[in-house]
Amino acid sequence: MGELCRLCGRDCPLLASHILPAFVFRWKRESAGGSPLRNTKQPNLRVQDGLKKSFLCAECEALFSRDEREFANKIFYPYVENPAVQLVYGPSLLRFCTSVSWRVLRLALETEDFGPWADPEAEELCRQAEVTWRAFLLGEREHPGDFRQQLLPFDIIESSSGGDESPNINRYLTRTIQMDLCNNSTQTFTFAKLGPIAIFGTIRQRSNPWKGTRVQANQGTVGGRQQYVLPGALWPYLNAKARESAAAMAGISKKQREVIDQNLRRNADAFVGSAAFRAMQADIEQFGDGAFDPQ
Repeated sequence: MGELCRLCGRDCPLLASHILPAFVFRWKRESAGGSPLRNTKQPNLRVQDGLKKSFLCAECEALFSRDEREFANKIFYPYVENPAVQLVYGPSLLRFCTSVSWRVLRLALETEDFGPWADPEAEELCRQAEVTWRAFLLGEREHPGDFRQQLLPFDIIESSSGGDESPNINRYLTRTIQMDLCNNSTQTFTFAKLGPIAIFGTIRQRSNPWKGTRVQANQGTVGGRQQYVLPGALWPYLNAKARESAAAMAGISKKQREVIDQNLRRNADAFVGSAAFRAMQADIEQFGDGAFDPQ
């Protein structure tokens, strides 16, 4: 007997599936002049790919891959190329975002990667969201209902507001790949950061402060001159994540710093002018010497 596919429930061989889409990790390497990736949990180790888990059968993996390709080709890469352009999407975006949020939530339910539950209600709502998202992805529901998907694109911050922004904030917002389960007494959501695009799977929210971010079931737009209203705690959360990233990377050993320097010199022509270079340059312009910690 094999394991059960986490999506369709069939007993069959499972594939080692990415939790976050593989193309995002390729993009990050290629848009940094070929520089190796580093995980903030083990910054001294170079990695080539993201986390994989044996969650899906071949048929369900193919189901997700179709929407992933459409997102990459019609939303992600066009947005990276020109954040000012307004991109029109169709029904596949809600399926894609839900599939990403479902994978992050499934990981949270099966592991302790994201810490303990805030309270029993949070855990129960997460289990309800997992069932709802799974039914939607299998075509058994027309919509995820109250467990909505929010999509928020990021771009370079043109100037500092004079607050306590992390000095790597531009690199974090536009470059970092990350996942989390935000889980406290007032709100619970999955967080999947795919470079400059973040997907939030809302599970518990005392009010509804999200405006301009909701992924519609049939059609909508991403990018351009959108106006967003976001939860008040979201910016401090993102800024704290940026600081955590900076602190982790500051712990890189002397030997690995030398490896990074050698790689940058070897690929200087490719790095200068890359998306990674532009994000670093923006941090340096806004925060001076404090922005030089490796990201």
